[in-house]
Amino acid sequence: MEQQSHNLTVSMAHSVPIRPMPEFNPDAELGASVATRWKNWVADFDLFLLASGVTDPKRQRALLLYQAGARVREIFKQLPDTGEDKDYDIAKAKLLAHFEPQKNRRYEVYRFRKAVQEPRKLSISFTHGFDL
Repeated sequence: MEQQSHNLTVSMAHSVPIRPMPEFNPDAELGASVATRWKNWVADFDLFLLASGVTDPKRQRALLLYQAGARVREIFKQLPDTGEDKDYDIAKAKLLAHFEPQKNRRYEVYRFRKAVQEPRKLSISFTHGFDL
């Protein structure tokens, strides 16, 4: 009977294999805004961490940047004040702050494409909003 109990404990201790997260593509022009897509991706990533049993903030941050992909790592390197290796929450907040202003990017591109250039304005003034 003692042997059966030991086998049950050992089998319960094995983890379920978990697939890696897909990379986050900030440049994709799919459906929702980049900010909304980032928030959804991070929520899924937090579930991934929970299911994986990863609780160390240093490892969480490393996995966040690794799983998010090369493009997100490139963006992250350019952000100021991203904290230390152990600052998982700061990394998430900094990336959200970067993506948040872009939430209406698709709408702004749509508005720009639909705008009609006035004949007296130069192209450069049209794209930058300057009257020359």
